[in-house]
Order: sequence, then C-alpha cells, then structure tokens
Amino acid sequence: MNPNENKIGGWLRVVLAIAGKDTTDAIKNRITISIILGVMMIVLTGRVLPLVMKLRPEKRAYVYDASGSTFVEEHGRGESYRMIEMPSMEVMQREVGVTTAGTIGLALPTDLETILEGDEPLEIEAYYAHALSRSEKDELIALFTSGLNEALNREVIIHTEGNELFPAPDAGGTPFMISISLAISIMTIGMALVPLLMIEEKERHTIDALMVSPASYGQIVIGKALAGMFYCVVAALVVYVLNISLLATVWVAVIAVLAGSLFTVGVGLLLGVLFDQQATMNMVMGLVLMLLMVPMLLSIVPAANIPTSFQAALPYLPSVAMGRLFSMSFSNVINAPVLLFNLSVLLGFAIVLLMLVTWRVKRMDR
Repeated sequence: MNPNENKIGGWLRVVLAIAGKDTTDAIKNRITISIILGVMMIVLTGRVLPLVMKLRPEKRAYVYDASGSTFVEEHGRGESYRMIEMPSMEVMQREVGVTTAGTIGLALPTDLETILEGDEPLEIEAYYAHALSRSEKDELIALFTSGLNEALNREVIIHTEGNELFPAPDAGGTPFMISISLAISIMTIGMALVPLLMIEEKERHTIDALMVSPASYGQIVIGKALAGMFYCVVAALVVYVLNISLLATVWVAVIAVLAGSLFTVGVGLLLGVLFDQQATMNMVMGLVLMLLMVPMLLSIVPAANIPTSFQAALPYLPSVAMGRLFSMSFSNVINAPVLLFNLSVLLGFAIVLLMLVTWRVKRMDR
C-alpha cells in the first residue's frame, strides 16, 4: 500500500473521530436542542406569509397594457379577483416572478381597442411564477378567463405556454425572505452551537487531553468545523425542503449552503476559542449576528438611501455574499462572474477565520 495513502487515511480517521464525537456530544446537550428548536421556530415563522397569501380569497393579476387603454380601470375588479396595472412588461414579469401564490401576470395586446370593437376572441398572454403548482396555475387561468368572458361578453383565450417566470437573482419578495431565513438559520447554528462545543471542552478540560493526543491543531479545528457544518447543513436543508417549489438551481444551493456554513462555523470557532464563559460569548455572538444581518438587509435598499462609501463596501461583506448566493439558487439565470465573486468573498473570509482559530488553538497549548 502507498505510504501516502496510509497517511491520508490516518489523517482523515482522526478528523472524522473528532467530528463524530462533537456531533454526538452536541445532540446530547439540552442547550443544543433549544438552539435548534429556536432556529426551527424562525424558519416556520417565515412560512406564515406564503400561507396567508394562499388563503387570501381575492386573486390578483399584474397587468401590462401595451395599448394604453382604460381596460384595467373599467374591468379590473371581479367577485374574486383584482387587476393591478404595471408600468412596463419588465416590471410586471419581475413582480410575478417573486410571487408564491394567488397571482399571475397578463399582457394585453397592443391592438386591444380594435379587437374589442370587433367580434373576434380576445387573446391574452399570461405569465406565472415557477413556484406555482400546475393546479394553482390552472385555477388562476380558469378564474380570469371566466371573469373576463363575463365582463366583456365575448370569448377570452389566455395563453401560458412558454411563459413561466423565475425570480431575478437580485429580486426581493419571497425569495429574498427565504434567503434571509437560510442565512439566519445557518449563522445562528454556526455561531451559537459551535462555540458551545469549544467552551464545554475547556470547562471539562477535555481540550487538554485533545491537545496531547496524536491529533494536530489543524485536525482539531477541521474536525470541529465538520461537526458544526453538519448541523448548519441540516438547518439549511429544512428551509429548502419547506420552500422546495421555489428552488430553481440545486447546484448553486449546495455551493451556497457549504460556503455559508464554513464561514459561520469559522466565526463560531473563533468565538469559542476567544471566550471561556458562555454568557460573555452569547452577548458577543448576538452583536456579531446583528452586524452580519444588517448589511444583508441593506443590500436590497435603493442605492440613493445608502451612503456611497458603505454602498461600495457592501459586496465585499461575507453576509451580503451569502445572501446573494442563496438568492441565486431561486433563479434560473446564473451570472458566473457574479457567482464566483460572491463565493470568493465567502471562502476568503472562512479561510482567514479558520487560520486565526488554528493559531489561537496553538497559543492555548502553551
């Protein structure tokens, strides 16, 4: 057998042993269970708005009227539907793309008034969100077809073929809110659970035994990082499963989850090696979490409302990069340079954090 294979195998066994021990210890800890339950409550709260939208009795259509007529003003309300006029086709498609229930887009023909003066059927192009199920789409099309048939007293034909819409990578709405839920879930697990593992090791003095074991400093850090990443990935998986209808690009979701988990675990490990008391660490963790979340929320605020210097710095912040990677997973249009830039920002911060943790662990052994 190749001696290098023996070395690699032995190195991996040590890392996996540390990761397995920490993963098992975490699930036995009551504080860990409370952290996981808290994260799940945040995730489930994020599902309230989409459910309310589905229960809303009034269905909506965002309408672009290329003819410039008063059609929406005259026929925009029915017993169970409402039409909202949009200023352009692009705005209409953007609004429809981020919806999750009860909404479609309608594009009226440019010669609408001429058609209405004659006897031929009125043909309308309808647009629908990728997140809508086939039954939801068919129900909406049937509702607006029958409603317009009755309002106009003529045959109305609504076409949907080839008109499926995906959210833009920088869109707000439901995809952005889910991206926030993903980021909060991963960062809370990474920054609350991972430091706890390190602090408990120091309190029980098992970290001393680990230091004199055959494990290197790098193996200790990587093993603990893998344990933390396991729980981060599980949390992200739950969020994606609850919103599976919106997911458009799976491979981007995988990259976003792994890179985001590695970064937050790096932050968590650094907190764990810097603090010896859980209460102090929790206060600092809350502050760090807030500092990471605020830029992510500001990233969708109109540029005119943000100072130029801060606006220029936003793309280089790890939490903003994480949020943008998550948002990309809900779109079918992936800009490779933008994806690589955000991934580089996130991995760059993660590598620096893990290097700092390794250096600190070496210092602890003195």
